[in-house]
Amino acid sequence: MQDPLNVPFDFVRRPTPVLATLRPEWRIASLLLTLYQCWGNRATRRQLHVLNWALRTPEARQAFVHVIAGNLRPDEAIVRFDPVVDRALQFASGELLVITSGEMVFLTGKGEQFVKLLMKQKECMVVEKKFLASLGRKLTQVQVDAFLTLEAK
Repeated sequence: MQDPLNVPFDFVRRPTPVLATLRPEWRIASLLLTLYQCWGNRATRRQLHVLNWALRTPEARQAFVHVIAGNLRPDEAIVRFDPVVDRALQFASGELLVITSGEMVFLTGKGEQFVKLLMKQKECMVVEKKFLASLGRKLTQVQVDAFLTLEAK
């Protein structure tokens, strides 16, 4: 009797769609937009994780706005730290778009030029740009740090 599993087969590579939020291009661009929105074009790694979480879904954006406004306690918004943010930081640093010093991340002149070009692209990252613009020109570390403490305002 012949083995039923002993049959010829082929592997065929097929394209697999990847969500935009998982692509390195989106991650790096959102990281730079976020830094540009922060006070002094700088933020801590932890703050970048909070803002990345806020950018990713409508629910997270809404929770972020409510905590900043004082309508929701920080411990009621569950912030998820994403290891891909650190990977995007490594890529951005390698391209000299950011400089890291300890926990601080600074947007470089080259990074700022990239953001300005990105801002001119009206149909690119519309939701992210609109959300960040709604928060004001410069987010403070105190505002973002509200998510990293369990004390209510």
